[in-house]
Amino acid sequence: MDTDKCLVDGRQNINMRCLHSALAAEFVKLENLFPGIGMAFVFKQYGGKSYLFANKKMPIPEGAKTPDFQGSETILCLENGAVFRSIRFVVKGFSNDAAWAERIDLAKAAINTTERLELKGAARMAA
Repeated sequence: MDTDKCLVDGRQNINMRCLHSALAAEFVKLENLFPGIGMAFVFKQYGGKSYLFANKKMPIPEGAKTPDFQGSETILCLENGAVFRSIRFVVKGFSNDAAWAERIDLAKAAINTTERLELKGAARMAA
């Protein structure tokens, strides 16, 4: 699937099904780098809608409009992007003695992922 062509539809709306496909591939990369870690992206659009994408190791609270992941930590929060109002990256499963460097490496990988998604969406919105 060509995410460059389907991330944003003809009405300049974000195609969340396509975003889900793009994130599925990105989660595989992140999980290979950091096995055993629960991960979730929370996207908020400028229109107010929120979308949650999580891997299988991240327990999703049922019935919550705004996900509150017990025992997790937000290691990345980007705001005022070209496509999304905010993107949060939440993780769970680091041991208490995990080095900050490991968290920073995962945050960098998440930044690279969000940058690719934002650039693809922004390019389509400008076209």
